[in-house]
Amino acid sequence: MDRNKLIILLLFLTIVIDIMGVGIIIPLMPDLFFGNKLIFQFDNNLQFLAYGLAMAIWPLGLVLGAPIIGELSDKFGRKKLIILSLVFTAISYFIIALSIETKNFYLFIFARLLGGIFAGSFEVAQAYTVDISSSGERAKNMGYIIIAANLGTIIGPILSGIINDPMYNLPIYTVILLAGILSIINACLVKLFLSVDQPKFPSLKISLLHCLKTIFFLFSDKRVNALGLVFILMQLGYGLFYLGVPVFLQMKFDYSVQFISFYFAVMGIAVVLFAFFQEYLFKALSEVKLYIISSIICSISFLVITQVTSNYFYLTWILGALSSVSQLIAYTSSITLLSKKVSEKEQGKLMGGAGAGFGLAWFISSLMIGKISEVSIKLPLYYGSVFFILSILFLCLFRYFKQFNNFGTFKK
Repeated sequence: MDRNKLIILLLFLTIVIDIMGVGIIIPLMPDLFFGNKLIFQFDNNLQFLAYGLAMAIWPLGLVLGAPIIGELSDKFGRKKLIILSLVFTAISYFIIALSIETKNFYLFIFARLLGGIFAGSFEVAQAYTVDISSSGERAKNMGYIIIAANLGTIIGPILSGIINDPMYNLPIYTVILLAGILSIINACLVKLFLSVDQPKFPSLKISLLHCLKTIFFLFSDKRVNALGLVFILMQLGYGLFYLGVPVFLQMKFDYSVQFISFYFAVMGIAVVLFAFFQEYLFKALSEVKLYIISSIICSISFLVITQVTSNYFYLTWILGALSSVSQLIAYTSSITLLSKKVSEKEQGKLMGGAGAGFGLAWFISSLMIGKISEVSIKLPLYYGSVFFILSILFLCLFRYFKQFNNFGTFKK
């Protein structure tokens, strides 16, 4: 097998196992705060706030950690930082399990923060993919990494749904312990089979000020800040949908952990099936045009989901799957365009900055969820739709004023 193809395969497997952990936890969150098990209970006016904080603290950790891990991967090599991230991710899962067993909300928050800080393996894997990809193969290979993430979101929720089936009568944190074990296995596989890469920027000097600049890279660097704003608006939109839809499904349709888990699994399956066509799509259309079309589909889908009645509940599943595929296209298009704006030795910095942008957007989304869901469980999806439309408007506005050099055209 070609060396680059082997690396892509190993990175694919790494991301699948890593994202499984995220896919395992998200479906459990409504049950921890609103379901029958109700592990963390507060006064009525604080329950949604606590849920929002629990959701927000992980992406806040990502904001702080992803850029630094991305920079460190430029200095010390991708493989070392992937292993470091996976080990600390495993530790965070074990602490989460302990916090649920002891019903310690503050320990739960600490563990979520720790997990977010070391959730940089995905961004480092993206940087590694860019390192070994030619310009013509970059979008295709980046698509494979995103597909791996979505495959993880299939397996994770399915495991969560199966293990939390009432017939087994297992503690709710059993599946979280499994996520920790899988992260350790993942780190071992990377250690054993992923070839050692040469640092891209070994002379890089890392200081606190330098780290802060990296965190705000998408905002401060003139080459990427315009497209960075589009990227963050898109992530705000999808974050509100992804974090808001579990509560929406539970409260409107009385979905259990199992049904919410399988809902996310269907979304992931749709993305994996789309993998067979993505290469042809990116060859046929430019990244800009694909971004606009996919963002419009996401926006409309979110709005329609809020209007679905119980008689047509299956439409929420179809539209959820359509949204996940469309978001994949939007994400791949935007991250590919961003990667073309910086030099090869800055890819780790860019992906770290993109990770911080993702974390910032999902941190804001999580805080919004806790507040606006009290008003209406539909509001997160409404706001998500609006943010996708705003991202399109800013994209077109920046193109009109020629803020993007070599940004792409509507025709190839």
